[in-house]
Amino acid sequence: MILSAAHTVPYHIPLTTPFATATGEVGVRSGWIVQIEDEAGRVGQGEWAPLPGWSPDVTQDGARAVQDALDLLRVAAQSTEMDALIKQIPGMFPGRPAMIFALETALLDLAAQASRQPLFRRLNAHAPAKVSLNAVLPLGELKQTVETAARRVGEGYRTLKLKIRGPDDEALLAALRARLGAEVALRLDANGAWDLPTAMAVMRQFEPYGIAYVEQPLPPGDDQALAELRREVGIAVAADESVSDMTSVKQLLEQEAMDVIILKPMIQGGLRACMEMARLAADADVLVVITTTLDTVVGRVAAAHLAAACGTLDLAHGLATGGFLAHDLAPDPLVVSGGVAELPVAPGLAISRIEG
Repeated sequence: MILSAAHTVPYHIPLTTPFATATGEVGVRSGWIVQIEDEAGRVGQGEWAPLPGWSPDVTQDGARAVQDALDLLRVAAQSTEMDALIKQIPGMFPGRPAMIFALETALLDLAAQASRQPLFRRLNAHAPAKVSLNAVLPLGELKQTVETAARRVGEGYRTLKLKIRGPDDEALLAALRARLGAEVALRLDANGAWDLPTAMAVMRQFEPYGIAYVEQPLPPGDDQALAELRREVGIAVAADESVSDMTSVKQLLEQEAMDVIILKPMIQGGLRACMEMARLAADADVLVVITTTLDTVVGRVAAAHLAAACGTLDLAHGLATGGFLAHDLAPDPLVVSGGVAELPVAPGLAISRIEG
């Protein structure tokens, strides 16, 4: 396969509501769609959108960073077969996981189109064509949050995720359980806000509410403390910000510091790296949840293909985030019904070409 052209499409999309992260609020999502074209006119697309505070490859001159990467890729492609080129991407861009995700996704999209396969089947020939989703609840006034939760459950979602601040949120959990019953799974995200004594106290306080897991209860960097917390409380512990690369995954597994691993391909460096991390986690009986960094349709659908290739239908993934964007770049090819997304069986990502 010969790569004949490469393009970028910049975007700046406001969020409908500012979204809280471990380092503050995100009000606008900005990035570039990378488009790589082959000699047959096929176009593979990927998304480069490092998230400030999360991604190590945030740079002031993003346009130059993307163009330099594409120039390097063109040179490498002249003497390298496609599968080999895809495998070389991480080594070409060390320490730049969002760039790896963008270029690898675009090349995998192209390769899957050339082989007439949906991307998830190119990643895993036995992958199901569906993934379950959790609904994300913005943290707001109690009554409004409960009403939003009830609406999402009415739409078919059986797993809800919400940001949590501390012991004062017990009233919200009690109201949610009173309204929704015990069958709906509740996932909580602390964004690394607590120290160990606080986390132990709060999670013990929340045990009566049947919490599926608490995501990143402690700041990243102390796997031993996370392991101690996991041993001492009755709620499962999920690692998110603690997961940065393969080394961090192996350390978390060695310390037995997590029940669940949260994988974001924009943060962990692409689809293939996340698949390997997921394999290691599954071998250790750690559950794998795939999610995004508030990506556009390109990054979000790529993550859905990854979830299908990695997981089972009975575990909900954090991919229902398109509604946080004021608008998107192209129609979403995922068909969502009853909290389940059906992936397109058209070749590649099945996303129409995004115009600048």
